[in-house]
Amino acid sequence: MSQPVIQPAGGLKNFSQMQLPLLPQAHADMMEEINYNTILWDIDRRRPRSNRKLMNTSSITLRHAAEGRYVDFQTADDMLDTADTQFVIPFQKTMMHLKHIAAELNAKLGRAYFERIFKSCIITPYKHFGSYYEKHHRFYIVMESPLGTYIKCGNEEVIMRPGELWWVNTKETHDMDNSSTDTHASHLIFDLQLAVAKQ
Repeated sequence: MSQPVIQPAGGLKNFSQMQLPLLPQAHADMMEEINYNTILWDIDRRRPRSNRKLMNTSSITLRHAAEGRYVDFQTADDMLDTADTQFVIPFQKTMMHLKHIAAELNAKLGRAYFERIFKSCIITPYKHFGSYYEKHHRFYIVMESPLGTYIKCGNEEVIMRPGELWWVNTKETHDMDNSSTDTHASHLIFDLQLAVAKQ
């Protein structure tokens, strides 16, 4: 399989909407698992506590830095290896689809987690640094976001809609906004190391 080329969306250089046939079924399966496991959103609050820019979010971590889950987030930026967490157990369909997406894009799956932006809240601007992010590309699948999720990256901005898969250049400064006053916006966020041999 040849190396996938991330094409700009509408002439933008920091975004690309990816079109894959498996996305509708993947989105439906992922939503089913999220809705069945809503209690997990409130179990782990260490990620937003370690990074104040994420204070308006909660998350369910599926894959994390292999050397240790709760290391300082600056140090974790240089940890390349990833491993499953215990939370993959109730998300078997989600993990299956992530592996299929990685295979479709000739890539190796890195970290992965569900993230929820609270209603009427934002994630303030930040960018990714470190060896891990130099080798990985970040992708978003929008799970639930009634008004769409606004995201700005560099000087560019898009609205991501439910069921869509986007590559975002998070090595540039980026921020997000959930303008819905009554519904949290949730996303599956994952990293891929592109053009690697299937293992």
